[in-house]
Amino acid sequence: MRRAISPYHLFMLALSVYAVGVPLAELLHEFSAEQVRVFDQMDYVLCAVFFGDFCISLSRAPDRWAYLKKWGWIDLISSIPFWHWLRWGRIARVVFIFRLLSELRGRRIMNEVAVQRRAHSSFLAAGLVSVVVMSVGAVLVLEFESGVNPDLVRAEDALWWALVTITTVGYGDVAPLTDPGRIIASVMMCCGVGLFGTFTAFVAAWFLQPAEQEQDQELARLRREVRDVRRVLDDIARRL
Repeated sequence: MRRAISPYHLFMLALSVYAVGVPLAELLHEFSAEQVRVFDQMDYVLCAVFFGDFCISLSRAPDRWAYLKKWGWIDLISSIPFWHWLRWGRIARVVFIFRLLSELRGRRIMNEVAVQRRAHSSFLAAGLVSVVVMSVGAVLVLEFESGVNPDLVRAEDALWWALVTITTVGYGDVAPLTDPGRIIASVMMCCGVGLFGTFTAFVAAWFLQPAEQEQDQELARLRREVRDVRRVLDDIARRL
């Protein structure tokens, strides 16, 4: 029996790929100590998400002990943020979700994600983009502003700036001074406007969902009645 796929699975797959890609990037490129701390701070957020996913999977597993023996223990240790070598356990998450996707056809996945659950998919995609844009923006602004801007020296300063920029709050207490930094800020603000619009659309769709479900149920009931009427008419026609 094929298992169901949901936007949540694709969201966790993308987060896992990002979480595995960060240590690979650290191996291939020499980041400053503060830039590494940006990745570490964001990793704490990812670990909280992964631990929540572990708890959900454990609670929904038909056989919890079997889940723990097969995949659960890897999910658990990969959500521990303090030992960097445990991050590589997240590869197992990627493998597991890829195996799940391999059981389904691409058209079925697109129908489930892009058609039937558009609002849910858009909201999770916005969350994923927020994580990536915040971390990449904070790292890049440290690259160009460090040593030039006294307000953007620490990882915490860069993350705070990235947060208020992507949410389009713009307190103005921290601002980039270099041209590359301002370009990064402009891109992040444009992304923030789009993300805010996506969140607003999700909230609107969430409120409208009960009405749409009632309409779908009413439409299904009318279709059944039409089929019943046709069946009766066919019986009458055969008797005549």
